[in-house]
Amino acid sequence: MNPTASLTNVQLNKIDDTLVKCINTLRGEDNTDQEINDLLEVIAQFHDADRAYIFEFDEDMIRMDNTYEWCKEGVSAAIHNLKRLDIKECIGRWLVLFEEGDVYINSLNKEVSSDTEEYRLLKEQNVDSLMVTPLYLNKNLIGFLGVDNPRENTETLLLLRSVAALVANDIQKRQTLEQKVIGAISRVYLSVHLFSISQDVLYEYRCTRQIRQYISAYADIRSQLKNVFLNMTEPGPHRDGVLAFVDLDTLPERMRNTDYLCHEFYSVNQRWCRANFFLVDRDAEGLPEHVIFAVQLIDEEKRRELEYQKALQNALENQNEIYAEMLKMQGGGVIAYDVDERKILIINDAAREMLDFRESEEDSDFTVLMKRVLLEGEGRNIKSFLRSLLRDGMHYCEYAVKKEKGLSYLLSHSKLVTVGNGKRVCITSLMDVTENKLLQNQLLVQSRTDALTQINNRGYGEERIEGLLEEKVPGMFCLFDIDQFKSINDTFGHVVGDKTLISMAKCLKESFEPDDVVLRLGGDEFAIFVRGVETEEQGSAKIKRLFEKIEKIQIEEMGNHRICVSLGAVLCNRSKQHKFDELYQLADATMYICKRQIGNHFAFYRS
Repeated sequence: MNPTASLTNVQLNKIDDTLVKCINTLRGEDNTDQEINDLLEVIAQFHDADRAYIFEFDEDMIRMDNTYEWCKEGVSAAIHNLKRLDIKECIGRWLVLFEEGDVYINSLNKEVSSDTEEYRLLKEQNVDSLMVTPLYLNKNLIGFLGVDNPRENTETLLLLRSVAALVANDIQKRQTLEQKVIGAISRVYLSVHLFSISQDVLYEYRCTRQIRQYISAYADIRSQLKNVFLNMTEPGPHRDGVLAFVDLDTLPERMRNTDYLCHEFYSVNQRWCRANFFLVDRDAEGLPEHVIFAVQLIDEEKRRELEYQKALQNALENQNEIYAEMLKMQGGGVIAYDVDERKILIINDAAREMLDFRESEEDSDFTVLMKRVLLEGEGRNIKSFLRSLLRDGMHYCEYAVKKEKGLSYLLSHSKLVTVGNGKRVCITSLMDVTENKLLQNQLLVQSRTDALTQINNRGYGEERIEGLLEEKVPGMFCLFDIDQFKSINDTFGHVVGDKTLISMAKCLKESFEPDDVVLRLGGDEFAIFVRGVETEEQGSAKIKRLFEKIEKIQIEEMGNHRICVSLGAVLCNRSKQHKFDELYQLADATMYICKRQIGNHFAFYRS
């Protein structure tokens, strides 16, 4: 290539035309990622290249990632293998060239030393030649834009240079609100990484230099995690404990029934830290597929906890009445439980109230007490409590408990400590979160309920029906609307129209079982899924019962005006996988056939 070669007018016109096409591409979509991918395709076609791509540098100019890529047909994608690359090791000499302009490689074998990481990477991707231009934003180098194995217009990088500024600006505006939220949360932690367990891939959101120095882009994530904590913790129980915690081979089973795990450890620089696993999603077998791994500094929090434990130890060992009274006066519930003797040592007044604690031999065992007060079906929480406590030394959980006064919700935080006399004691703090839980449940119901009729709204109703269809539950899907409803609104007013819709919803609730799904789709249109109906005879009986209720609707303002509906029904059997949209269309077409007659009428769809 000759970067100083003069260009003909024909070549300049071709570059101008392609540049205009690039500009239009970046303005043609709302999706910034798609815009950039389309732009790379235009650039690659202009140069008849195998690949066009963008690499982005992290803030401290240590690592780089291939973030966008377009490949010619028959060329293998490389983007997934080009993550967390060491900038200086891979393209150190390019940084010097970027200060003066661009990077040209006419022949990999002739121009790049074969004993370099640069040569290895390019050879691995079958790159013989390339053209690369740097990306700058506010005078800061943020990455580069390039093409591999170009065959046309190789005498100039004018197009790449012209597009570079546009690409940098689009990358800047790519950050969504969600990404800003992730960034804000990440700043609470020393490091935040996303692990793809099945693909053995690591993605970095935040990382300190201390941690990053032990991470290699070429090692599998299991080895990287082990290397980090071998260097961050002193030999002994802390290192053994945290290495067991970050073992990704055992992690899927440990997270089978939980979305969160944490483990505290003492680092080599004498600071307390907490390692956390947060579930992102699961695979088809219910095992974690992607998890967030985050490490946070908890020095101050741990200091207060150790002081609290010391005070409690004094109370337990010396039976110090002052400490015991302090615990009893706490607004939150506090329980100290001897794990080996299975006996409650201390329980304050707040915890007694929360758990309806009675002075009996049965209730002296904390696990027996919790089994007595937990709602039926939540016994698994006790198993999880004991397993997590003995394995991790702590347990977090929310309990639903039954009391004489009604249902309550408690947030529990338990820690396993060894006191001066060698006893293993579980210290549990309880917080009553009933008010928040009830508000949460109320908001959930409101989000699923039609505000006017108080039956399922369209979104939640469709979701419930889709779930039944997915399970191939046999039943009958019905769709109906109120005949001449617009005339009711125009003649009697919208207030009377609303009363009509409310009365119709009441008929639905009275006509069908709680397990059936009734919903308002919108306007005067309603839908029903009746479980267990497998024949037209069974379905007709259900529909006629509804019609009997509808015929009894009386609205004072409407006088003798009769409310009628037209209904289309579709039977769903176990032998076919039905979809909601498909049932809706069939029932809608059947419903409109019924509208040819006056009065309450229904019909079944027959294929």
